[in-house]
Parts: sequence; structure tokens; C-alpha cells
Amino acid sequence: MQARGSDQTVDARGGQIRPLILLTGILTTFIVWIPLYDPINQPKMVLLVLLAAWVLGAAVSVSVSSGLKSFTLGQWAVIAFVVGILLAGFLTDVKYTAFYGAIYRSNGAFSYLAMAVLSFGAMIYFRAMDMQIVRTVFFIVGAVMTAYGLIQISGHDPFPWVITYTPVIGTLGNPDFMSALLGICAIAMMWIFVVSPNNWVKFSSAILLLAEIYVTKKTGSFQGLLMIAIGFAIIAVARIWQFKRVFGYLASSLAIVGAVPVLMGFANAGPLASQVYRGSLQNRFDYWHAAIGMFKAHPIAGVGLDRFRDYYAQYAPQHQVVQGQMTDNAHNVFMQLLATGGLIVILPYLFLLGVILWSAIKGILQAKSVAQLNLVGLFAIWFSLVLDSFIAIDNVGVTVWFWITGGILYAVSREALQANGANEADKAIIRKGKSRKPSNRGKSSKRPSNADTNLLAPVLSLVLVLAALVAMVPAWTSSRDLQTFKMNSSTFDRTGYLKQLGEFGKQHSGNVHLVTMLSDLAFSLGYPPLALSLSKEVLSKDARSYTGNYLSAQASEANKDFRGAIAYRVHLLTLDPWNTANMVALVKDYVAVNDLIQAKEVAAKISTLNPSSEDAKTAAGLVHG
Repeated sequence: MQARGSDQTVDARGGQIRPLILLTGILTTFIVWIPLYDPINQPKMVLLVLLAAWVLGAAVSVSVSSGLKSFTLGQWAVIAFVVGILLAGFLTDVKYTAFYGAIYRSNGAFSYLAMAVLSFGAMIYFRAMDMQIVRTVFFIVGAVMTAYGLIQISGHDPFPWVITYTPVIGTLGNPDFMSALLGICAIAMMWIFVVSPNNWVKFSSAILLLAEIYVTKKTGSFQGLLMIAIGFAIIAVARIWQFKRVFGYLASSLAIVGAVPVLMGFANAGPLASQVYRGSLQNRFDYWHAAIGMFKAHPIAGVGLDRFRDYYAQYAPQHQVVQGQMTDNAHNVFMQLLATGGLIVILPYLFLLGVILWSAIKGILQAKSVAQLNLVGLFAIWFSLVLDSFIAIDNVGVTVWFWITGGILYAVSREALQANGANEADKAIIRKGKSRKPSNRGKSSKRPSNADTNLLAPVLSLVLVLAALVAMVPAWTSSRDLQTFKMNSSTFDRTGYLKQLGEFGKQHSGNVHLVTMLSDLAFSLGYPPLALSLSKEVLSKDARSYTGNYLSAQASEANKDFRGAIAYRVHLLTLDPWNTANMVALVKDYVAVNDLIQAKEVAAKISTLNPSSEDAKTAAGLVHG
């Protein structure tokens, strides 16, 4: 049974909801808003949540008309994930971080719930006949992002991004994310080339494919190229298999053999080791070590949604690739969810992926001809994103396509299976000389009529969008105001600026991200008393905030309050036990208050941890100078 309610209701409303789901993906990928403190991920989260709220209203109205018993296994899996995310969110000690996500990431419960809604809606509304519009959407996304990438390569980017790596970041803020997005778009171009009967369309997709590969290479990230290779292999093997099975076996064998050097590369061995096993991958081993430690200590609900940064240093290995480096993400979606959400999040997530994977494989095996290639093309995109998630972050602008394509893949795969089952049933009936009787399923008088659900959908969607606005607008406006403070600091007189900054912090004291950024801003502008006041406000909401304790220590030292700084530095020792730079600062504070006994103990600890380091020499000089 399907959770589509009446097929007439779904088909009538699907004409609006299917484009809305795809449009949500497009806009989430492209939107940036420079006037915000976080101009990339925060506007993506806000827009995603607002549009998903409308989709949710339509999906709930269909569910009301069809009844809970008609939910498919995939839809129940999405619901289980939603329940897990909500539980983890409410069990997280800092609710703001749990629901809005870490600063510059926006990977909190709101984002995951919105993407889950899109996947649930896709499972309800999409059909096999919608594959052409799906391909067209990827053509548009790939063409626009490739064009923008070429502009960035030429050095004429109209946006004043702060570039840390290569300038080819698209609208996603990082070359790895740009590479991954272009990777799935290139796979879609291969899909179009294989299934389209129109030579002009084939030619256009081939040209765009080459351009996407070029820009992907210019990002300097290996992720997209690896995804392209995986997607191409899947589509090519399927097409060759259709041509002749014996060649299909040969192509499958070659694909498996070709995957061996890539896998060896991840272990820093083989001919591709220099390309695959880079410094960033080595760093990930440190992150994964910490993630496992977090899970072992907090197995049920993790350390808290998107709270990875404030626990990382405590669970990181003593000897790291980059000593003292901090991170706010495990750079592996599975590890991130395991560490921050525990079993109540990772188990339903794995179950959902397993259900989609199993349904897709069965659907592909049952489908024929172009219908089979359509499923294979969509599967190649979704599966490449699954594999990428082993070494990547859930960037909202890219991950939204993982959830959308997963929902569509599940829906179309089930349709292929049901069509095959119906055909087999019809053949059996013909053999017996009987006629199929019309089914009365879904016509219970207790369920609302189509007219009722048609009215319910827009009303419920409007209510949900208004609720989403209530949640999102304050976060948007506070980010905008923070950016205004940062950009206009020179236009205020000192007294007036300090007053406004302090009042703004008090007005938004519940937003720990905002107050943390205000404290950092005040300190960077040379106002340590205000920075300390704001950082204390952060610690009153989040006592283990690494940034809050670090800023409090720095501000106290700037205020010559060395005893106050010592308390924060000592607390940082529990949050970051291997950070010798913090220990050196602590030695300085102890020396400043003439506590040489404690200073020598900390200096000795530095020598034990890293005897030949500059920090050890500096600490020894402080206590013996």
C-alpha cells in the first residue's frame, strides 16, 4: 500500500509540489546573502526551512486522506529519523546549537528536519514520468554553477569572498563542496547523454559535462572527480549490460579492478596514493578518532547535535597531524551523526539508507530499457553522495540533493516494482480466464474527502510557513545586525559603540552564537572589558563552550586579571588536554601572580607531552628566568 492517499489527490497536487521540491533544492544551492554574518549557509537554512514547511503541509494533508496504515517502509524510515533528530535535539544541553547548528555550518535539527520533509514529499509525489524534469534541473544547476565557477577561475567574482583555499567555491563557500556538487551534475549529464533520443540534447550535455569536469579539476578537490568516476562506472556498466550480458560481466569486473587502486590510495598505498591520501584526509583520521571517543562516552544521544567543536579537543588523539587544530565537524557524515546524535540518530539514518538502497537495487533489476537507465542514473547520483559522505561534511547546499534524490529514487523504484507485480498478476488472471475487479482500497467513508484535503493542504502549509518564519526571522535579523556592527565599527564613537554592542548582546542573550561572535568582535576591536562581559554571558548558557572560555581567558589577561584568567585556562585544560599553547599562557599567568609552584608543574607537563617543542622551551624559560 502507498501513502499517496487517493491517486487523484496526489496527481492533482503533485503538479505544484514536485516543482516546489526541486525548486527548493535549486534555491538552497544558489542562495547567498552578503549582508549576513554567515552569508552562505545561514540563508540556505532559512530558505530551506520555509519552503520545506509548505511541502510538509501538502504531505500531511495527503497522509490524513490516506491514513497511517498506507505509509510505505521508506516513509516510516524518514519518520523514524525525524523522531531521532528531535529527541537528540531536545536532549542536547545547548538547544540553540542543536536546532540552528554550529556557526557557519547550520547543520542543526531544523536543516535535517527540512531535508527529511523534502525526501518524504518526494516519496509521495514523484513518478517515473518525472525523470525528465529531474534531469533538466540538474542540467540547470550544473550550467549555472559551472558558469559561475569559470567566472571565479578568471578572477572576476563579483562577491567579496574571503578565500582560504582555491577561489573556485561557487555559492557553497568551500572548493570541496563545489567539487561535490559539480560531480553529481556531471553524472547527470552522463545520464542525459545515455537516455536522450535528441542529438542536440546529447551534444549540449556532452559540452556541459566537459566544462563541469574542467571546473571540478580547478577546485583542487579530489572529491568531485572521484564521484564522477563512480557515477560514470555505474551508468556505463548498466548500459553495457543492456547491450549484452557477457560484456556487462566484463565491464563490472573492470570497474571492480579499477576501484582497487582508489581504495589503496585511502590507505596511502598504490599509484593513486599521492592524489587520494592528502593532508586533509590524514586530518580526518584525527577527527574520526575523536568522534568514536565521543560516541563511546555518550552512546545514546551523543554529545549533542552539532556540538562536535566543543568536545573535539577532549577526545582528539594526543599526537595529531596538525597539533592543536580545532574542528567543528567529523568530516564524515556517519561519524558526525554517531558522535553528536548517538544511536537514536545513526540507527534510523542507516535504516533509511538501507531501505532506499534495497528498493533501488530491486527496482533497477525489475525495470527495462530507458526506465532502467533512468533509475540507474538517479541511483548513480544518490550513491555517489552516499560514498562522498564518508569523507565530507553535510553542506546544506549539496546535501539537500542527497535527500531529494533519495526520496525520488525510492518512489520510482517502488513504482517499477509495483508495475512488474501488476503485470504478473494480470498474466495470472488471463491464464485463469478471470477479470480483475476494481479495488475499494482507500475509499473508507471515515477518511476526509478530496475536497477537504484540497482545502487542508494550503491552510496547513500557510500555518507551517508562518511558524517557520517565527523560528527563522530572528536568527536572520540578528545575523544581519551582527554584520552591520562589524562593518560599521569605525563610524561610531567609542562610548556609543560599546553601549550599542552591549545592549544588543543583552537583547539576544539566548543566541549563544551571536553573543560569542559579539564577544570576539569586541575583543578584536580592543574592548576587553566588554568582551569578557559577553563571554561570561556565553558561559552562563554553555559552560563548556571552548570559544567562551578562550575569550574569557584572553579578555581577563588583557584586563590584567591574571587570577581570573587562570580559572579559564585551567578549565580549558579539561576541554583541550593536549594544547600546549594554552599551557604556556597558563604558565605566564601563574608567573604573573607569583605562583611558581603551579607554573613549574604546568611547564613540566608541557615537557612531558612534547619535550623538544618551542612551547616547552618557552615554558622552561618563564619558570627559570
